[in-house]
Amino acid sequence: MVKKHLKRIAAPKEWRIRRKLSVFILRPYPGRHTMRTSIPIGVVFREILHLARTMKEVRAIMQNKKILINKKRVTDPKVAIGFMDVLEIDDLKKAYRVLFNKNGELVFHEIDKDDTSERLLKVTGATLTKKGVQVHFSDGTNLLGIKEKVSAGDTIIYDMVKNEVSGHIKLDNGVIAFVSSGKMIGNIVKVLRIEGNNAVIELYNNNKEKSSLVTLKKNLFVIGKDKPVIKL
Repeated sequence: MVKKHLKRIAAPKEWRIRRKLSVFILRPYPGRHTMRTSIPIGVVFREILHLARTMKEVRAIMQNKKILINKKRVTDPKVAIGFMDVLEIDDLKKAYRVLFNKNGELVFHEIDKDDTSERLLKVTGATLTKKGVQVHFSDGTNLLGIKEKVSAGDTIIYDMVKNEVSGHIKLDNGVIAFVSSGKMIGNIVKVLRIEGNNAVIELYNNNKEKSSLVTLKKNLFVIGKDKPVIKL
């Protein structure tokens, strides 16, 4: 039986919320993202962006159909928004991209309107179907008919306005990546080399003495070849 409630104290540690404010908190609908990498939009409005004081106010805001997640209008506070998703608030003329901070918490990084059209998708695998190769991504998205030859760990740049793939970044030596899990979470790094399941990295734009570090390859989310293709 699917649970319909969630206690604050048991909410994922990635949610940047006050744990003892009340007993319960909004539980998101099952969706593309996992509970760890996503948070209900109602909680975002009330407790992270502080655009509403009560859930009644959140519902009133969302009924105006001026809230977009990845260019799709949403009206239900229980809809989840997750890592690398783009949130747009038309009335405020503001936009945000969901990232992790160095404490492993989901944060909303404000971006320009020009940066809202593209979304990054991390490849996790592929399946051969009757209609062709279906590529799977870390946020639960699946795409058919991708012409690029992709491998697990690569990143696809998806244009949400044209609904098409606009680029491909291979996980390889020299690329720039965002660490999405592990002890180095929230850091932007440069991949020096790949060694099996591990990656030797160094901090990107670090003015101090550079030293190489090691993390699991699966912890990396590629965001650019020479520099990030998104605003961070």
